[in-house]
Amino acid sequence: MPRKSISTNVERKLCAESMGRCMNPDCQAELFRKNGDVIEKAHIVPYCKTADNVYENLVILCPTCHTDFDKNNAFSSEQVKQWKTIRQEEVERLFGEKYATFEELQRQVFPI
Repeated sequence: MPRKSISTNVERKLCAESMGRCMNPDCQAELFRKNGDVIEKAHIVPYCKTADNVYENLVILCPTCHTDFDKNNAFSSEQVKQWKTIRQEEVERLFGEKYATFEELQRQVFPI
């Protein structure tokens, strides 16, 4: 039986959450490069066990971290879930604030 595709909305949310970097806080490799994307979507709980493509079960990783997670068991599912929580907190910290002007927002976001 073929694998169900990941919905466009879930893919968009994952890409936004990644902020263009590997979700592993110790890696954070740039995923969108001039010569092509190196983005990989990884299932936190393997697809073969759940057939689940929901946002909560997916994370964006660089190819190295994806291999380390899936094949080398370098990270546990709990660790990867924690990475997702860490990134969600970063996104909220960066984009949850209200700014009086666009220039004020730009000063905060530009260095990123």
